[in-house]
Amino acid sequence: MDSTQNTCSTLSSDEEAMLVAMQLSFASALPMVLKSAIELDLLEIMDKAGPGALLSTHEVAAQLSTTCWNLRLQNRALVLTEINK
Repeated sequence: MDSTQNTCSTLSSDEEAMLVAMQLSFASALPMVLKSAIELDLLEIMDKAGPGALLSTHEVAAQLSTTCWNLRLQNRALVLTEINK
């Protein structure tokens, strides 16, 4: 723990500010990834494969439901047609 504190204490204020900015920019990544994984039912796909299963990206993609994406595209199309009226 002391080595971490020593490293942090030797940073300039600009470097500390940059680290804080990077932490803030990455803070929203995890919630967005989890939301997408839940919407795509990725957790269900992994659960169905069983413990210790190794799935390729192609195997996962083949099991993805397109319903969610189709609804989003339809909603966007409706919004765009309403805006263009």
